[in-house]
Amino acid sequence: MKFCGQCGASLLQNIPDGDNRLRYVCSACHTIHYQNPRIIAGCLPVYEEKVLLC
Repeated sequence: MKFCGQCGASLLQNIPDGDNRLRYVCSACHTIHYQNPRIIAGCLPVYEEKVLLC
């Protein structure tokens, strides 16, 4: 990553307050950008008040 997705300013790598890992932080708006976010979703199918197993 080179530029902020919020404001377009350049990103710097540093450790934000309260964190222990190197992160990309915007030099202008100070937004923290995380690498490789994982989106997780799930569902629980129910039929007549019973959980369906697949």
